[in-house]
Amino acid sequence: MAELLLEEGLLLEEGLHSLDRVSDTPEDIQDKVGPWSPDWTSDKHDEVRNVARIRTLTTLRRLDGRCKALLLQFLYEAHLCPKGKPIVVLVGADLRGAELERAKLGRAHLDRVDLSGANLKEARLIGASLFGADLAGADLTRTNLVATNLTRANLERAKLQGANLTKASLRAANLTGANLSGAIVTAEQLASAHSLKGAILPNGRSNPEAALRRL
Repeated sequence: MAELLLEEGLLLEEGLHSLDRVSDTPEDIQDKVGPWSPDWTSDKHDEVRNVARIRTLTTLRRLDGRCKALLLQFLYEAHLCPKGKPIVVLVGADLRGAELERAKLGRAHLDRVDLSGANLKEARLIGASLFGADLAGADLTRTNLVATNLTRANLERAKLQGANLTKASLRAANLTGANLSGAIVTAEQLASAHSLKGAILPNGRSNPEAALRRL
């Protein structure tokens, strides 16, 4: 068993290491990593998952915004970061400035990742979990955030114009200075946020207390 775990761990590491080479496509990388075990979430694969997590977080710190997006999309399409039982836990991942415009990341597990300054314009994050994520200054213009968990997320100065926040959780979220002009969101959702100081609300008003009463 130890030999098998070591072999699988090294295989994962080799595949993730290839992300350092910009010429590799997601298909090239998946060929190198090989097929995923159907029971990656079982305890016997703890060592393999730990290798993958460490390698992923280390690699992300060295990548530019475009390559960070490539890595995240690869993990998502390989079903390695689903909400509920992620195989590669991305808590603390450096996704600052990631170029994720129009990315499809529905039900992705992105709790406590750093997406500050990221471009998520028109991305699809339906049902994703971004609990405690840092989205300060991120561009979420027209992003689909239906049923997304943004509890305790930092959305300071985030661009949320036209975003769809239907059934999204904004409980204890920081929306200081955020632009929610034209966003689909209820007064109840906004009232649950930690801060709306300086925010522009869906009706274009910048006085949260007065504007909330008119939503």
